[in-house]
Amino acid sequence: MLSLRPALAVFGGILIAALAGALCAHADPLSPKRVTVGVFSDAPFAVPDEDMQWRGYAVDLLREIGMRSGLVPEFREYASLEALYDAVHRGEVEMGAGNTLVTSFNLAKVEFSQPILDGGLRIMVSKERGDSFARLWEGLKQNGHVRMLLWGTFVMIAASFVLLFILRKFDEEFTRHWHEGFAEAFYHVVSVCVTGKTHYRGDLAAGWIGRILAALWLCFGVGTVAYVTSSVTSVMTANTLAGEISGPKDLAGKKVAVLEGGAGERYCAKRDVQVVRCKSLDEAVEVLLARRVDAIVSDAASLESFDIRNPNLPITEKGELFERRHFAFPVKPGAQSLLLQLNEGLLQARESGLLDHVRGEWFTQ
Repeated sequence: MLSLRPALAVFGGILIAALAGALCAHADPLSPKRVTVGVFSDAPFAVPDEDMQWRGYAVDLLREIGMRSGLVPEFREYASLEALYDAVHRGEVEMGAGNTLVTSFNLAKVEFSQPILDGGLRIMVSKERGDSFARLWEGLKQNGHVRMLLWGTFVMIAASFVLLFILRKFDEEFTRHWHEGFAEAFYHVVSVCVTGKTHYRGDLAAGWIGRILAALWLCFGVGTVAYVTSSVTSVMTANTLAGEISGPKDLAGKKVAVLEGGAGERYCAKRDVQVVRCKSLDEAVEVLLARRVDAIVSDAASLESFDIRNPNLPITEKGELFERRHFAFPVKPGAQSLLLQLNEGLLQARESGLLDHVRGEWFTQ
């Protein structure tokens, strides 16, 4: 009897192992797994709705993948892209969702999933031309034209006094009141400078000396008009050319708004473009419309979406895509299991057409 106990023990162990295996086989392989996700609010990738629930292309796509692969995202908001990448890098959150472009700079800190969208950078500018008179005056000052115009004004005033004394001396019908006399003389001087002629018909115009003086003054007047016209035209043309931004090559010498930690900031840093760092696209547009910057450089999808959602704002996008990149989910270093689940889910979403469906809901052609 005692000899049967070891055999029964072995048989019992085998039976228990078999039952455990059967239970495991029938268990749900996609049991829910909670994953902390950092988000940065930037439409159309991640935006809170009226109930403070996160929506957007990246968020909705992540939820769809999670439903199929057993991932339950728990979102945590960050104030900037830079803060989001740092949180993923430190492991404060397991992954991120938003307008996260795959760049070599970010790849040194985090890992990336399969691409979720093709993208790149684009430029946004204001449709308003700004205070044209102030820009014209500044241009005239910088080119020395204001000094010449002030000298010309001084000469006209001096010439008006000279003409006043001459007319009072030689024209008996000329007014004897000084203020009326100066006004009349000043009018004739300005008339000659602007139109090249005057309607004065006094005796002063008689004789060869009077005609020589009139001819010289006419030359001065024509030259003055030509100088003023050419200087103003040249400055206005230069202002127009200097203010025109049609692509990345025109950013040199300009001040540009960028998102903190975004690809636009690194693009401008490599090219020594002066930047103003903003935490959000709303802030960047605000400084653009306040004329504190000349343009915004950020990912094209965010700029185009913002423009569509704000049709009353005087903003527009310029040029084609440049620095083309892919959008993807950033994942904390070493989280290979999570990365594998995401990539499998993304491949299935692409093959089933789900990815195109979600993209069509958030992007307008």
